[in-house]
Amino acid sequence: MVPRLGKPGIKWLRLYKRGVANYRVKQAIKAYQNDHVNVIAKEMAAMRSFQNWHMGGNGWIDIGYHEVVFPSGHVYLARAWDTYGAHAYNGNSMPGFCIAGDYQKYRPTKEALASLKQRMAFHGVTHLTGHYKVPGNSTNCPGQYLKEAMGV
Repeated sequence: MVPRLGKPGIKWLRLYKRGVANYRVKQAIKAYQNDHVNVIAKEMAAMRSFQNWHMGGNGWIDIGYHEVVFPSGHVYLARAWDTYGAHAYNGNSMPGFCIAGDYQKYRPTKEALASLKQRMAFHGVTHLTGHYKVPGNSTNCPGQYLKEAMGV
């Protein structure tokens, strides 16, 4: 796996825009920009896959969750907020946030957690209930590491 360089600092972006950045800075900035575009393309493909499974496989009107948060911190609207969710048997009157990933194996990113908390505040949601706490659901969701991070 190739390590990601992270977002270039403002100083380097200014040099790049003025055309005076050296070759290594230019390469790093181009790599970051390409990586960022690839992440969004992958997330959008994942959203289409989620939607196809939920709508085609289950016959629902859209993705069961209201919003989907990716490890990058990007948030995508799934189901309209004025409709009931289809995300947890016996729990669909609650807001549905999906945090994409396997949190039984991996820790959530700080970007995903920050975006989730921001979206919860925006919608006036003060706490989350994991699938495993909703009666009739037999699951580990949201996974041990997200449970720890969010206190659910």
